[in-house]
Amino acid sequence: MKRLFSLIAAALGLACAPLVQAQGEQLSIPDKVGRAGMVAATLQANANHDMPVVLLAGGANFPYAEPGATTPEQRGAKVFHADVAVMLPPGTCDACNNTPIKAGKLAEPIGYAAFAPSAKGMVVAGGCNTRGHTNKVWRAELVDGDIRTEALPDLPVSTAYPAFAVLGETLYVMGGQETAEATTCLARCFALDLEDSDAGWRETAPMPQALMLATAGTLGGKLYVAGGCSLHPDAKGNAERSYSAATYAYDPATDTWSE
Repeated sequence: MKRLFSLIAAALGLACAPLVQAQGEQLSIPDKVGRAGMVAATLQANANHDMPVVLLAGGANFPYAEPGATTPEQRGAKVFHADVAVMLPPGTCDACNNTPIKAGKLAEPIGYAAFAPSAKGMVVAGGCNTRGHTNKVWRAELVDGDIRTEALPDLPVSTAYPAFAVLGETLYVMGGQETAEATTCLARCFALDLEDSDAGWRETAPMPQALMLATAGTLGGKLYVAGGCSLHPDAKGNAERSYSAATYAYDPATDTWSE
């Protein structure tokens, strides 16, 4: 199992863990600023890495904020990140226990995306960055100690803050906000076969309620979506949130939702 760390160190031009810290390649999560909307996945051992690894990446923060900032001017610019870090299993090496090690970057900075593990790497779908909300989908994998990314079929619409979950070998992406200016949420839902990603996304029945920031999970062959919020325009035309206490179940066998 020490082989993988050696590969990562070689790819980064590092000889040992102290150099990781000295050269600034260690990624401290959480850091003093923090990162919101990161993506992460546990990848099982395969031909590219001979042990399970955790990839964690992206996210957004306000690194230039003044202490106690309460206004946009005091917060400063919001920064989206593309860094990908790798965590190795405990016991792999004394110096790298619980230490995320930078191993590359995503294809672009991203936060608030859907994400999932697959046999070929971590899938990242949708999300947003300084250019706006996106429908791009990527897969990131650790190959010879370095991160490699490949493009997968685009989502049919852009979406950030969606609910998402994996059922069997299928990633479901549900709802979200299509653009940063949108004053309503999406109810549309899409599914991607992680074992046949080239086939692209298929649309399923929409959720009973348009939602963003909802939580999703699976149980007994069904998907469950809980909480989150909807959007509606306020008196000035700005997006206003209404929070949901509902839980919805989706049955893929019948392509139907119930509350």
